Amino acid sequence: MGSNFFKQTPRAKFGKFSLTGDNYVMDMLATLCGVAGLLIISRAVWLRNERTQDKWFVIGGILLLIYSVNIGSVIFMVLQVVFIFSALLELKKLRK
Repeated sequence: MGSNFFKQTPRAKFGKFSLTGDNYVMDMLATLCGVAGLLIISRAVWLRNERTQDKWFVIGGILLLIYSVNIGSVIFMVLQVVFIFSALLELKKLRK
């Protein structure tokens, strides 16, 4: 094992925004979005009203999507988009 074994993989870059950890405040805000999204989704699981639950799922999913973009995890981004889309579809189905 060489000295490069424990190096962190570079994060994604999107447009003019560099998500490489250079900006501490933006990284901290993204982490707070991730924590808030996780807490919101965890709480929404216990709600009885499905419409309210799906609305909170969408909000929490968007916050987790912000976090996943910041850490550059493509699989997590795809997961969050599918989760948000599923919650929106169920919300649309419940409105009928």
